[in-house]
Amino acid sequence: MRQREKDKIRNKGLFLAAARELFTEKGFRRTTMEEIAQRAGFSKATIYNYFTGKEQLLAELIKGVFSNLHRNADEIFSGQSDLTEGIDAYIDMSMSYLKENRNFFRVMMSEGFRLGSLIEDVIHPNVFAGIDGLKQKLISFFEGHEEELVPSLPPSEMARMLVALIMGYAADWMMADEESDLMSKKGLILELFYRGALK
Repeated sequence: MRQREKDKIRNKGLFLAAARELFTEKGFRRTTMEEIAQRAGFSKATIYNYFTGKEQLLAELIKGVFSNLHRNADEIFSGQSDLTEGIDAYIDMSMSYLKENRNFFRVMMSEGFRLGSLIEDVIHPNVFAGIDGLKQKLISFFEGHEEELVPSLPPSEMARMLVALIMGYAADWMMADEESDLMSKKGLILELFYRGALK
């Protein structure tokens, strides 16, 4: 790779890191492109060589979050032959990652609700694509263990249920005012996923 390409990748990373910090500190609406450029150590004019605006920066940040989640899921499932251990490790990984990135997700959710076009044009498409990618990885994992699953529940539905349980608890936890422990919900997720709600 030539030096110019390396510099381009490095500079783009600096802009993304600065945008993430400022979006988390100030919120999406109150952050300007000029502030992002300054935080990254560049002029305002330079940032437009890489990004068309804040919306593109946010979209790239969301894609990056899910790219990391996908990579982590691949590591879990590629080295995991046991069904229950794989599910356990996936829940741990998901909740740990959400916990590490709570402030960013909170800003994204709250800003999105205030700015309808932001949630419709940037947040939803990228989040849904990221979640769909995770579902596909879970489906493949469940397909590899189909003989252990209830025949009436296809792997696609198993994946949908597990993702919905995790995301449901995560959404409540992210928007809660008090500091609660997301990991404390893991037992409930496993209980509901494996046994349901009836005696």
